[in-house]
Amino acid sequence: MSNCIAPPALTTAALLAHLDGDADPETDAHVAQCGHCRANAAALAAQDLRLRTRLHRALCPPSDRLTAFHDRALAADAQADVARHVAECPRCRDELVVLDRFLRQPDPVLEPAGASPRARLKTWIVDLVSGPAGSAGRAAVGAGIRGGGSGGTWMYLHPESNIALSIQVRPDEDAAGDDRAVVSGRLVVPGMPDCSGLEAQLHAAGGAVARAPVSADGLFELHGIAPGRYDAVIVGPDGPIRTPGPFTV
Repeated sequence: MSNCIAPPALTTAALLAHLDGDADPETDAHVAQCGHCRANAAALAAQDLRLRTRLHRALCPPSDRLTAFHDRALAADAQADVARHVAECPRCRDELVVLDRFLRQPDPVLEPAGASPRARLKTWIVDLVSGPAGSAGRAAVGAGIRGGGSGGTWMYLHPESNIALSIQVRPDEDAAGDDRAVVSGRLVVPGMPDCSGLEAQLHAAGGAVARAPVSADGLFELHGIAPGRYDAVIVGPDGPIRTPGPFTV
């Protein structure tokens, strides 16, 4: 028996159209109001995330191998294999661009004075797995109920370690300017029950523009953020965790 508020419940095809941002306004409105269909949409999005994570693991080299490729530290045949993959894979090209940019523009917070790039701790580059329509293959569940105002939610996952990072942007109602936003997030690191001591940063072209501590349960908030495109960086003792490219405020 369906618990849909207006049976029959939405079909899988209708829910996928909602997740892709292709549904009609009536479908989006129904998902916003119906907990049963919204839960079904969330289940489909989770299944899609699992499938795409497995696909990444199956087809793409892990981050440490890409780092070795960037440093030309692989054997000649392995270097050639990764080069062929990178030539055809925009995801890995983007990861290499972020890695190269990070290494070429040292930040004193991330790199102590005198430390060489290779002496730094590992950089964990997390993959974008869902975001507002147009930023990934699937729109975030709930995109249809946020309305037309500024805002959005981005979900990131590191395939090998299962480090998960969510970023949410919403209007900052307490800021002096009506174009300012709050960027909040949640970090989940397997094996790290206490995330206190980490710092969340937003980076623009010139480096870090905002910083906030991460709470013990992985939460952080940065207020008064001006419109623009930012990378998120979590700084900690095991190396920085970075998003693979900018999100928009």
